[in-house]
Amino acid sequence: MIVVLAGCTPWLFELGRVAYEVSMVPLFLTLALLGVERASRLGRWSPITALPVAAALGALTYAYAGGRALAPLLAGALVALLGRERWKWVLTAWLGFLATQVPLLVYVRAHPGALTRRFDATTFVTDDMSAIGVAGKAIVNYLQDLQVWHYVVSGDVKPYIHTAGAGALLGASLALSIGGVVLVLARQRSDPFWRFAVAALAVSPIPAALTIDRFHAIRLVPFAVMLVVVAIPAVAFVIEAASRAMWARALALCLAVAAAIQFGLFVDNFQRNGPLRTSPFEAGVPELLERVWADGGTVYIDYDDRAPQALARWYALERGIEESRVVRLPDGGVPPVGAIAFGRDQECDYICGRFAESGDYWLARMIAQRPAESDAPTS
Repeated sequence: MIVVLAGCTPWLFELGRVAYEVSMVPLFLTLALLGVERASRLGRWSPITALPVAAALGALTYAYAGGRALAPLLAGALVALLGRERWKWVLTAWLGFLATQVPLLVYVRAHPGALTRRFDATTFVTDDMSAIGVAGKAIVNYLQDLQVWHYVVSGDVKPYIHTAGAGALLGASLALSIGGVVLVLARQRSDPFWRFAVAALAVSPIPAALTIDRFHAIRLVPFAVMLVVVAIPAVAFVIEAASRAMWARALALCLAVAAAIQFGLFVDNFQRNGPLRTSPFEAGVPELLERVWADGGTVYIDYDDRAPQALARWYALERGIEESRVVRLPDGGVPPVGAIAFGRDQECDYICGRFAESGDYWLARMIAQRPAESDAPTS
């Protein structure tokens, strides 16, 4: 039932249909959870059983940029397992996780700053902020991202991860998640796995809280996964109660009907509006480039227009087009008269005429150089 619930969660449903590296995060997060759950269920806390958990956390580090913050947080959440019989297990997991970070540390030493560039581009943290200021802003962001009702009625505003017009979470699923947390805190605090699961839920939004975007579906994917996981106690409770009480059967029916209706509305919206998101996925770019290459032409791209450069080189490689037919102009350079320019963010530094567009991308024909500015007259 939990697998079905996860598969019918719009947030995860949409994530599974786009090619982002974060799509691997649910796998490695789930593997780490399964490792802890198995040890807890069997009561076997031998240190060797901690190694799969360490490996899964280590894999999170390499799967996605946000994993480099999430994995250490989840490793820290293992303190929820500490006890006389489990301290060696936790210590082994920590040491195993540290071992998986050795290649990363070697890379950081060889390429200083390379792994933090993406974080630097997305974080609100600046050099002039104090530690208290950073912590305060992060807490505010964290609380904003925990406004879970927003995910029921809406979702991420970016169209490449969420189709506008439907929620990202099922209301019934969210109710079960909240009920599951309540049940854990009330009845299952002594269970090591559920203590860790709640701790993992609590730390999962932290990496996203350090960035400038709110309700960012990609960075908050671990939070979506943990919401499904903590619904397990509530689902088990409803199933058990429904076997002997009418009110529980009525509750189960209401939850099932509500989930089915909302998921049906989401699927209808996804089928109608999802395919219209061609511009965010740059789906028209190959057709633009084919118009130039079909006749043996060459595309010229402005020196600073990076996205068109990457796309043109990628599609040229994919189609076996010679590298010489993708020309990055020198800084301030202009293509030959009559040549075709391909761009997005940079305007022509010369007189050109656009003749084809797809979203933000365009093709233009070079007409002439701009006349040189004459010197200002002197009196």
